[in-house]
Amino acid sequence: MLSVKAQSQQGFSLIEIVIVLAIIGVLSTGFLFGVSEFKAVQNMKEAQQKTKHLKEQLLMFGKVNKFLPCPDSDFDGFEDRSGSACLTTVGTAPYVDLGLKREEAQDAWGNFIRYSVNQNANLPSLICDKRTSASFFCNSGFGVNWFTFTETPPLSINRGGGNYYVCNQNPAICDGTSIGSASNLASDTASIVLVAYNEDGHQAVTNCGLNTGASLENCDVDAFYQQGAMSSEEGNFYDDIVLAINGAEIKNAMLGSVVVWNEFPAIAGQGQLTATYEDFDITATDNQASIETAGDDVVFVKRNVDTALNLGSGDDYIAIGNDLNTGAILDTGAGNDTVYIVGQANANVLLGDGDDAFVLATDLTQTLDASTGNDKVWIQGNVISGAVFTLGAGDDVVWLGESSDPLSGGLTSNVDGGLGYDILVLENMTQSEWNTNAIFQTYVANFELVVFSDNGSGIRESATLP
Repeated sequence: MLSVKAQSQQGFSLIEIVIVLAIIGVLSTGFLFGVSEFKAVQNMKEAQQKTKHLKEQLLMFGKVNKFLPCPDSDFDGFEDRSGSACLTTVGTAPYVDLGLKREEAQDAWGNFIRYSVNQNANLPSLICDKRTSASFFCNSGFGVNWFTFTETPPLSINRGGGNYYVCNQNPAICDGTSIGSASNLASDTASIVLVAYNEDGHQAVTNCGLNTGASLENCDVDAFYQQGAMSSEEGNFYDDIVLAINGAEIKNAMLGSVVVWNEFPAIAGQGQLTATYEDFDITATDNQASIETAGDDVVFVKRNVDTALNLGSGDDYIAIGNDLNTGAILDTGAGNDTVYIVGQANANVLLGDGDDAFVLATDLTQTLDASTGNDKVWIQGNVISGAVFTLGAGDDVVWLGESSDPLSGGLTSNVDGGLGYDILVLENMTQSEWNTNAIFQTYVANFELVVFSDNGSGIRESATLP
């Protein structure tokens, strides 16, 4: 008979080995499950960061190019257009156009992030109509945004045709019935929707019909998306990230962007504009009959204007590469006119009736009279004492200052918005600075809304005026 000591030296019995293996198996399963859960959480964080970064890059693209890109429909990284219109309204983000790597347009599981744009952006008749939200994607502008603050939806009474509804987690089904309640909506004015499908993305992309609920809403092609509740339960799995970019964000980001006017391409034949008159300088000895017409004039002046000009009626466009000199009063007459002055405006500018755009890269020292119409004005310098700045009737937007020049955007003379709903955008003044500067406020008359500069947290606050 073996002693106890001898038995212990024989090793573990078969039963003991089985028990040990079972314990190891349980521990291993728990460990692997924990690793898997940890990895899934990390992937979700990465997908959230990528989606947010993609939004930032889209808005940055818009600031630089003055339009937003169309979707990429063939995964080559470039936007796809047919003429000026988008080839499709649903695809992937054009990562090459955005200056990104391919993987930056994909979620952490390697699925491309969906990029949906306004549903009318593929219609040639609407994409370049500034009265539609599709115009955010119009690339026909000549160094300027095609859309405006006051004419392009969403507006208070117009959510914008072709924009998307994004439901929150409340409704069981995101559809025309559920959006009747504001409590169900995250956004009803989304001109762009980004969707990261994440772990179950392969099914969402290749066989959308197998999905249900919010997962189905985010992969089909209609006007509805839904931010469902995250769940890893079998039969109720949901991990989509839905990020809406509404028209107000787009207008706020792009219409207040910095333009480098010394790079303005004052050359005939670029874009969709063909010069009717082009010269190095315009003096009193030049033949002004070809400029002062009742038609649509397109005038490029590489340096100075030294004589008074009256462009007459019509939709006129004039770019002055240097100065409008003393005595050279510029009258664009009636029509929807556009004026760029890169240097000094040492004479009065009269924009006349119509929806006009005016950009002055320096200080306003003389008279600027925009008369009636929905006008857009950007004074990149200061409004100096003695200047006269009136906008007349219409829904107008005024930008004051340039964010890259902290000394710009000052007021020592009145800015009068006149009749209508008028917006003042201050590029170098936060709301807190406005609140403590009573003298500055006295120079602002007849504006209904003031939009302030970034408060340091990436937010541009605004205030309504009495």
